[in-house]
Order: sequence, then structure tokens, then C-alpha cells
Amino acid sequence: AAFCLRVLCPGGVVAMVLDGAVNDGVQSTTPYEVICSWAKMPGWRLLQVLAYGRRGVPGEYLGRFRRDHEPLIVMVKDGARQVCEKGRIAERAMWAASKVGTFTERNGSKRGPSTFNAAAVEKSNRGSIWWYGATGHGHDPSADTGHPATFAEAFALDAVNVWSNPGELVVDPYSGACTTGRACVDLGRIFIGSERVPRYHAIG
Repeated sequence: AAFCLRVLCPGGVVAMVLDGAVNDGVQSTTPYEVICSWAKMPGWRLLQVLAYGRRGVPGEYLGRFRRDHEPLIVMVKDGARQVCEKGRIAERAMWAASKVGTFTERNGSKRGPSTFNAAAVEKSNRGSIWWYGATGHGHDPSADTGHPATFAEAFALDAVNVWSNPGELVVDPYSGACTTGRACVDLGRIFIGSERVPRYHAIG
């Protein structure tokens, strides 16, 4: 928290996907402790706690339900209004929907997909649950990078798009396989990342 306060510009945003382990059927309270401790610290304001949605691992959960989300904690450094360009998610969702296939009429002419796409409409009117399917990649993400805890590339694109502008600096101090860095390159942001595990750093 102190590090982020030092390096962020006024109005800068911290977005943390943070979950706690389950040991012997007891859920860790770490995310909630972080929310409370950061929110009490001078210089921070808690913007919102969202849910990063991804389908949990199949199986039986004794006395518990399968966990299909992780807390997405959004904090803002005091001193200026934060960037929050929600419309960019809608634009990307509608663009993606427009690329989904074409249809051939009986006379041989082609037409685009239906103008109504429920998934695209939901994404363009996004609420507090950011849903990315089973893994976000459509398959096992660890097979892509060798990293055991990757998140959806689509999530990185959405988060960078919403909470920063082109040309601005985004920092990921726990870069892993550098999913955030890829999003920054794609979206024209400056990126700084760090990762202490050499194997993951090499992947990034």
C-alpha cells in the first residue's frame, strides 16, 4: 500500500485480483483484511470491489460451493479524479460481436451476424461481475505459458483499457507471464513489470 501510494500519480488506480486460500474447509480472509486496511490508510479511497468471474475447478466441495469468482479490489489514490472509461469495454465487445461469422442467404448473398448479440449487450452494459468463462482463454491457461495462475487475456485488456489512457504508464509489480504487459503493448500504453521467478520472467 505504501509503495503504491509513493509511485502512483494523484487519481492513479490500483486493481488487484486477490483471493485467499482454503485450508481444511476454512476460507482465508486475506482479501477482506486488505480492503479494510488499505481503505483506512490516509491517501487511499476504496472505489469498488468487483468480481473477476471464472468457472472454478470441477469437483465435489464438501460443505461449500464451487468458487467461481475472485475479488477484484479497485483503489484510487486521492488528489484527482481517476480514469474510468467504461465505454471502451462496450466498443470492444460490440466490435468482437461484429466479427462473429457471416451468413449465406439462399440467393448466395452474404449478410453479417444478427445485430442482437446477448453476450455483447451484457459486456457493453457491464456490472460488478466481470465474467470470462471457464478460464478466460477457452482452454487451460497453464498450457499457454507454463504459469500456474494466469488470468484471462481479455481481462487484462479490459482493465488496462478502462483505467488508463493511451500513452500512460501501467505497472505490474507481480508480472508473472506478463499478460498485463501484452495488453499494454496492444493498447499503446507504456509498461513496467517485475517478476522474481526467472522462469516466469523469461516467459514474459
